[in-house]
Amino acid sequence: MTGPKTAFKSRASLIDRLVDEHPESEREAIPLRTLNKNQLKASIRRDLEWLLNTRTPIPGSLFDRKALTVTDYGVPDFSSYTTTSAVDQQRLAKRLTRAISAFEPRLQNVRVGVEPVIVNEKTLQIVIEVVVKAVVVVDTMRESVSFSTILQKNSEARRVYEQK
Repeated sequence: MTGPKTAFKSRASLIDRLVDEHPESEREAIPLRTLNKNQLKASIRRDLEWLLNTRTPIPGSLFDRKALTVTDYGVPDFSSYTTTSAVDQQRLAKRLTRAISAFEPRLQNVRVGVEPVIVNEKTLQIVIEVVVKAVVVVDTMRESVSFSTILQKNSEARRVYEQK
């Protein structure tokens, strides 16, 4: 006979312990010390969103070959990429994979897919759909996850969604 199964709990990351989720409240919450699976995945989704919305200060050519440090946080500018170019799509996927692998240590075996999507048939407006597939590796948790986002040249803020 086995004992009761305990729910997964992981130590909250430093940023999770520092972020004020309710800044309008005068009363300070007790700092978050542990996360369940859903909270952990939400934390990773938020951090991916922050990463994809941050431009690294180094040029893409240097980003591709140097050992990345915390001062290189972000992804290279891709505003000059052509959405229909297979070469640019491969370059974008490679750079996003490198950034996520370097700056999101809770994800392993990161794979990034980049796909052009026509959003307006009349104007032939094309955006890039990015799908990130990886394995969450935290404490005893090993779980495959998938996140997606749409990249548009005219839109700065990118929302990241967990795919179920």
